[in-house]
Amino acid sequence: MSVKAKPANHTHSIRMPEQIVPPPAAVGARRRVHWQHLVAAPHRVFFFGGVWALVLAVLWWGAVLAARHTALPPPAITLAPQWVHGWLMVFGSFTFFVFGFLMTALPRWVGAKPIAARIYCPVAIGLMCGYLLALLGGLWSTPVAAIGMGLTFLAWLAGVVTLARLFLVHNPERKMHPGWAIAVVGAGCVAALAALFGTSTGHWTALADAPEFAAWAFLAAIVFVVFHRIGPFFAQGALGKEYYQAFRPHWCPPFVVLLLWLHALLTAAGHAEWVFVTDLPLLLVTGWLLLRWQPWKTRSNALLWTLFAAFAWLPIALALSSLQALALLLHDSRILGLAPLHALAVGLAASMVFAMATRVSMGHSGRPLHMDRFNVACFLVLQLAVVTRICAEFHGFTAARGTLLMLSSLFWLCAFAPWAARLSRIYWQPRVDGRPG
Repeated sequence: MSVKAKPANHTHSIRMPEQIVPPPAAVGARRRVHWQHLVAAPHRVFFFGGVWALVLAVLWWGAVLAARHTALPPPAITLAPQWVHGWLMVFGSFTFFVFGFLMTALPRWVGAKPIAARIYCPVAIGLMCGYLLALLGGLWSTPVAAIGMGLTFLAWLAGVVTLARLFLVHNPERKMHPGWAIAVVGAGCVAALAALFGTSTGHWTALADAPEFAAWAFLAAIVFVVFHRIGPFFAQGALGKEYYQAFRPHWCPPFVVLLLWLHALLTAAGHAEWVFVTDLPLLLVTGWLLLRWQPWKTRSNALLWTLFAAFAWLPIALALSSLQALALLLHDSRILGLAPLHALAVGLAASMVFAMATRVSMGHSGRPLHMDRFNVACFLVLQLAVVTRICAEFHGFTAARGTLLMLSSLFWLCAFAPWAARLSRIYWQPRVDGRPG
């Protein structure tokens, strides 16, 4: 069967709402900075907190690494630094983007009105306060850290209740993606409660294990559910049905989420050597989906190919995890250390956050759906951060581990800090097309 060639000017045949030329008044208002613009839409206030949470978390971690491998004085720390690092990244940072996206997209998915600012703003403020208290408490006071983790849990719980109520009231057909997205966020909330319990009671194993549990049961799962819903849809919308057909088999989200949850439970129960039972089927399914989605067709559209490049880290993480589990089972050796976890958290989650937040921020501010060279460069530097962090776990790089860890943190900051500064200006300004939101 022959394949139709893509028309040379196909991407310009349809004018999307985001591509409408803004009126002069809107252009003149672009520079007006006001807090009311920050709270005008869920993604604005949540993403603003999230971009700087990612920067602060790695600034702090970079200070810890620098103290370990140089003569610099270490920062004051009351909790083990790896525990604080894990909590700040998984529970403190990525959660902003999950709620910012879902509170923006889920009402559209179920045909409901947008969520009111009086509902989502307290959740965002709670996450911000919880993050800052947990960061400061991790440096100087364990009780303060516990209060911050408690605030994060309460804000998280309020967010889950808000989304669940929206789903139950406005979604009589019980559409698949909203339901599984809420279930996954609920699983993350349970993990956040476990981390709070560990910090409050001194059961440090709970605090140490909670981020890894959440990375698989929450981060990997929510990325898969959301991307399964919108990845092929975005590609078809941008490239056209004649050139790209969306493919979204309905059995995939429940299959993948349930196996990811089983992986997380096996790890939490101390049976990490058996996770290949879940990870090998997941590797086959996610690898097959990635090929079936034909990411090479998106190579001329940076907003698209960065999304698919981010998703590609999921089968890579599953392959590394499978190898790790088999080595544990056969030789009782963690040959890859934390490489699978960082391929998942830094590769999959952070890359998807970068690509998705860029797209949402551009489209929902009235700007053209376009990723410029600056953002592409930042995304590529982020991939260097992923690769160097994974290489730091390989035995062949043992002598250079400290250097690789510091390089990874430096690459992360070079990718996220300028990106965060640029997006932050958008969140404090009105839409350039004069529309609300």
